[in-house]
Amino acid sequence: MRAVDPDIRVITDGMSEGDFTLQLVALEPGVDLLADHRYMPWKTDGTLIRGEGERAEMVPVEALTAEEHFLALVSTPGFDEAGRSWWAYRQGHDRHDKPMAFTEWNWNGWGRSVRGHPQVRPGWAQAIGAAGFIHAIMRRGDRAVIACQSMMLGNNWEITAVRVGEGHEPFIKPTGRVTGFYSRHHGSAMLAVDDHDVPRYEQPYTMGGILPAARVARIDTLATADEELMYVHMIHRSFDKPSLVRLDLAGVVPDEVEQAELRLLLGRTDINVSEPAYAAALIELDLRVDLDRGVAEFELPAQALAVLIAPVDPQRLTHVEALGVEN
Repeated sequence: MRAVDPDIRVITDGMSEGDFTLQLVALEPGVDLLADHRYMPWKTDGTLIRGEGERAEMVPVEALTAEEHFLALVSTPGFDEAGRSWWAYRQGHDRHDKPMAFTEWNWNGWGRSVRGHPQVRPGWAQAIGAAGFIHAIMRRGDRAVIACQSMMLGNNWEITAVRVGEGHEPFIKPTGRVTGFYSRHHGSAMLAVDDHDVPRYEQPYTMGGILPAARVARIDTLATADEELMYVHMIHRSFDKPSLVRLDLAGVVPDEVEQAELRLLLGRTDINVSEPAYAAALIELDLRVDLDRGVAEFELPAQALAVLIAPVDPQRLTHVEALGVEN
């Protein structure tokens, strides 16, 4: 390949430390980037595991509440100690000291544990899980050279972003709507966020490759910016309760700015929004939120993906002072 194009960049991907070790022994120095092959939760069999170690027990999916099932579905790809979405890529990436290509990822799961709950259709939960992947990748931006959702266009695989099949017009599936939402509304620089006041909860279930977590932020928040605007990205994992959000952007947004834009992407779990007949149930709203000397207060609907967009003062672009959430 390099004989044809000497500037080509070569990515190798794997699902275990052994994969990368063998490939790099054979191909080094020809490999430029490593791709951590990560999809969740893969095949499921109708049960989940509650707890860990000796206290672990098998639980049929039908025994979970709708909220418990939803919270398990959206718990991707993992969480750091503070409960924020995090990509815990394999240790070999650090040892081999190669940059990352986040090209082999998506919410991808099948079987009765995913589809068997009587009250939750998983399409929108999968989309929120995909947003968790995106937040995790953005937090690994120091290692990322390229990042894209796999399976963008197709007519068969569940994880296609745009479905082109017989009997219906092409349509965008929920995970594709999420990727498009983030691609339209984001900055190129990451800002620090203080989210210590955001409530955390425990997610005790293992569902295939989805693992339990002692702490999960109810609203997973990160902020990005460009030279003109800042974007506060929020994943609201509450199943059925809205939250009153208070964002203190003082010191980043000029004091004279009186309004910010709030974009919401909303779905439903009582119908299968992955099917073409229900795809229109995913809606995007463009609202306005008042700012009082950089402070915004607004209600965030349950199961919402949101981004608050406001002008920035480039001279003061350092961090978002605080994020507070109340029920």
